[in-house]
Amino acid sequence: MIDELETHVAIMAANEREIEEKKKLFLEKKETISKTSESLVQQSTILQATIEKTDKLEIRPDNIFSFINAGNSFQEKWIEQEAKRASIDECIVLLKKAFEDNTKTINVSTLIEKTRKLSSKQFKCIYKKLRIERKFKEQNLNPV
Repeated sequence: MIDELETHVAIMAANEREIEEKKKLFLEKKETISKTSESLVQQSTILQATIEKTDKLEIRPDNIFSFINAGNSFQEKWIEQEAKRASIDECIVLLKKAFEDNTKTINVSTLIEKTRKLSSKQFKCIYKKLRIERKFKEQNLNPV
């Protein structure tokens, strides 16, 4: 009988420890959610103000770049790398079209050489963007 009581006491103590650990995890998650919620409210306020401003603007393809205003140097660098990457994508597509078009004279070796160079530049742009995004996260900034 005493052995049974000791066993039950040991089980209850183990259960208490488990409950305390789960409670601690719950409180940590609650704090994380609270911080995230506050951040989302701030971002929502900023976004709403931006939407209200842009609703009044007349944005067209010929003036779109005048509205891009990077909030910090990380965003500026990110936008620059994304623009480079997009232009390299376009160059690769045009090279392929030129090769496929019988009226143009681009041979296979030229196509491969140029595509490899562009792909290398493209990879560097993507790598730089990922590094910038990591710095965003490290400094709790919002990416573009």
